[in-house]
Amino acid sequence: MGLKQIGDAMQDAWSFIWDGIVTTFEKTVLELQKAWIRTKGLFDSDEEVNAEIAVVEKEYSDRKSAREQKSADAVNRRESERKALGDEWDSSNKSIDDAMNQEIMENQQAYRDALGGAAAEIEAAKGQWQSAMDEVKKRAAEKAAQVDEAKEKTATAAENTKDAETRVAGISGDKAMGSWSAEELGDMLGGGNAQERTAKATEESVKQQKETNKHLKKLETGSSGGTTTYGD
Repeated sequence: MGLKQIGDAMQDAWSFIWDGIVTTFEKTVLELQKAWIRTKGLFDSDEEVNAEIAVVEKEYSDRKSAREQKSADAVNRRESERKALGDEWDSSNKSIDDAMNQEIMENQQAYRDALGGAAAEIEAAKGQWQSAMDEVKKRAAEKAAQVDEAKEKTATAAENTKDAETRVAGISGDKAMGSWSAEELGDMLGGGNAQERTAKATEESVKQQKETNKHLKKLETGSSGGTTTYGD
C-alpha cells in the first residue's frame, strides 16, 4: 500500500509537470502562429485575420482541454485503485482480526472450562479427605472411650479384689464362707495377697493401654501430625 501511494504520487507529479511543459510549448507555438497570420494578413481584411487566429486559438484550447482531461482521468483512476486497494487491505485486516478474536475467545472459554473442572476435582478431593479425617477422629474417639471403659473396669476390679481380700482375711484355715472356702475364693481371685492382685490388675491395664496406643498411632499417622496417648 505504501509503495502504491508513492508510485501514484510520482506519476501525478510527472503528469502535472509534463502538462505544464506541453502547455507552455503549445502556447509559444500559438503566439508564433498568430504573429505569422497577422504578418501574412497585412494585405487581408481584419475579419479574415481574426477568423484565422480564432481557428488556431480554438485548436490550442481543444488540445489543452483534452490533455487536462486525460491527466485528470489518470489521477482519478489511480486514486480509485488506491481506494480499492485500501478497502481490500482493511477487509483483509478485519478478517484477520476477527479470526484472532474468535480464537482468543475460544481459548478463554477452554481455560475457564479447565479451571472449573479442576476446581470441582479439588472440592471433591477435599470432601473425600475431610470424610476420611472425620472417620479417623470417630474411630480414635471410640478407642478412647474403650480405653476409658477399660480403665474404669480395671479400677473396679482392683477395688473388688481389695474388698474380697479383706473378707478373706477375716476367715482362718479352710473354714467355709457360705458355699465357698477361703482357699477357693483366693484361687478364684488369682492367689496372693491384695497388693499382689492389685499390682497384677494394674499391670494388665497398662498392657491393654499400650496396645490401644499402638493402634491409635497407626490410625492417626500422616493426618494430624500428632498422636493422642492414654496412660503411660
